[in-house]
Amino acid sequence: MCASQGKSKMDLQKITEYLLDNDSTTRDITFTPAALANVGLLIRLLIDEYQQGIFFNQDGMRIEFNSQAICSSLDRGAVFVYGDLESETALFRKIKLFLDWEEEGLCAVELSFFPDDLQPDFKIEQFLSKLNLWWDTLQTREVFVRYENASWEQYNPNDLGVFYHQTRT
Repeated sequence: MCASQGKSKMDLQKITEYLLDNDSTTRDITFTPAALANVGLLIRLLIDEYQQGIFFNQDGMRIEFNSQAICSSLDRGAVFVYGDLESETALFRKIKLFLDWEEEGLCAVELSFFPDDLQPDFKIEQFLSKLNLWWDTLQTREVFVRYENASWEQYNPNDLGVFYHQTRT
């Protein structure tokens, strides 16, 4: 994987501080839109790692907690899928998955968590390793880690709240 350095050159200690800053907002991991096949691979990774969860489509209809059902829902034209995943052993004990169709054949992917959802003994290297696994799986151009911010100009690395950004070259 080749990547530009952007905000990734930031001190790892600073990134850790931002990840753990308990300010009552989530931290959002946002990827530029991904191909459906790669989104399916990410869903399989998440289902394998998390023991329990719940998924819904844009109509509030519950989707069975398995990768085949979730991918099938996307294949049938769901325009939005929300997942809430939990695991006692995963790096993120709780994480939320948001999938939203951005354009033909591509899906916006965001994973959100609260600072308290990270394992108490987490290390920044574990976080970056997990982030890169998901990014490599999705094969998207960019990844952002940021404070939750409703006014974020989507995919703008210089916007307020973005504290980590990578771009594939």
